[in-house]
Amino acid sequence: MRDVVDVLLQCNDISEIIVVDDGSDLESRRVVEGLPAQVHRHYHVQNKGKAAAMLTGLLACQGDFVAFVDADLRNLKPEHVSALCRPVLRGFADMSLGRRQYEAGCAKLMAPAYTGERCFKRSRLLGSVTCFDVQRYGIEAALNKEFFRHGNVVVVPLRGVAQTSKRIKAGIFMGAWRSCKMLMQMACTVGCMELVYQVAKAARLPVVGAEDN
Repeated sequence: MRDVVDVLLQCNDISEIIVVDDGSDLESRRVVEGLPAQVHRHYHVQNKGKAAAMLTGLLACQGDFVAFVDADLRNLKPEHVSALCRPVLRGFADMSLGRRQYEAGCAKLMAPAYTGERCFKRSRLLGSVTCFDVQRYGIEAALNKEFFRHGNVVVVPLRGVAQTSKRIKAGIFMGAWRSCKMLMQMACTVGCMELVYQVAKAARLPVVGAEDN
C-alpha cells in the first residue's frame, strides 16, 4: 500500500488522495496510520467489502474526477496514473480502464474489464450510487454496466504493472477459492450473459496512451 501511495503523491494530476481502511487487521491499520499527513484516511469499523470501501472514497472526495487504484499494485509509476487519468481529464472518454501488463489465470482472461484501476467523472455516478449496492467484488461489473452501453470507454495499457495475486496473498487453495468467489459475485451482480458481454466488449475497446508509459 505504501508504495502505491508514494507514487500517487508524485503524480501532478492527483490533487487528493483518499485511503479507505475496510476493517483491516492491526498490522494493516498501522500502515494506514503511518501514511503522510496529506493523505485523507477513512475507516470502516468492520469489513464491508470493496464496493462499500469505494463508495466511501467516492463520497469523500472533493474533485470533479475520481480515479480508483488498488493498493496491492507492483511497479506502478506516476506516468501510469497520469496516462490513466488523461483521456477523462481531456474529455476524450467517460471512463478509462487500466490494463495491467502482468496478469495470471482468471485475471488475465478477464482483464481489462474488471481492473481495479479506472478513472471517470465523479458527477456521473453521484446520482446513481445504487450501483455500489452490490456484493463486494461485483462493483467492477456494476460500473461496467453503467458505462459500457451509455458512455465512451477506453483502455490504457499500464506497462510493467502487476498486482499481487490472491494465490500469493492467501496460498494456492485459498487463493483459488477467492478467485472463484470473486467471479461468482460478479456473475450474481449482472448475470452470466452480461458478464460475457462485458469481457467481449472490453476486448474491443480502443486503446490509448500506450506511447506515454
